[in-house]
Amino acid sequence: MPFMISEYGGIAYEENAQQESWGYSKRMESKKAVIDKIRQLTNAVMSIPDCVGFCYTQLTDVEQEVNGLLDHNHQYKFDPEIIKQIMTATHQNGFDFN
Repeated sequence: MPFMISEYGGIAYEENAQQESWGYSKRMESKKAVIDKIRQLTNAVMSIPDCVGFCYTQLTDVEQEVNGLLDHNHQYKFDPEIIKQIMTATHQNGFDFN
């Protein structure tokens, strides 16, 4: 039976880490480490049989939470082309990045 994963990801990263900020996981030390983790998690999700869709959590940092792909000001924390490549590695339908 087909199913969708409604939430995965949530990797904590902040360029200039603040003491009061937090994330779902241990805070990553570099952008490369975050990208590598996003790639690993996304590849694992994409390989699940009958999974027809997925939603990465979360798009933006919110309040003190730093799990987003964008910061509090909605500026990219990571190169959007790299994120696009990861998110469309095997699944080509869905969200339009253009």
